[in-house]
Amino acid sequence: MKIIEWKPEFSIGEPILDADHRYLIRLLNRFSDHLGSSRSKATIIDHLVQLYSSASNHFAREETIMLAHGYSDDYVKHYADHQRLLNEVTLMIFEQQYGLQKDDRAITEWVHSWFHEHHTTHDARLQLSIQEADGA
Repeated sequence: MKIIEWKPEFSIGEPILDADHRYLIRLLNRFSDHLGSSRSKATIIDHLVQLYSSASNHFAREETIMLAHGYSDDYVKHYADHQRLLNEVTLMIFEQQYGLQKDDRAITEWVHSWFHEHHTTHDARLQLSIQEADGA
């Protein structure tokens, strides 16, 4: 079940970031699918580690592009949200390892809000900054 569908408004205007966002959506959807099926602890942890790694790499690219486009006003808030998201994934890995996991519904809700909240509060501002820098 897809919990997040790619929409044109998710586009930032930077091809590498847009490709990253599409990939992260696929990972989040795949992770959600595994929650509803036979969810072994190892499988869930593997998905969370992959999500952490992919998100961390994406965030580093995004932060580099933010600085290159002179995106300084909200940079610290955007960076802090990246760190918050990575910390939440780390906590979920810990919870899975030690049997403290949340129920599937809570995790699915988190997965759904993870992308949408970050996009609407931070990436949408970055999109405007990139458009302004490019003269659009």
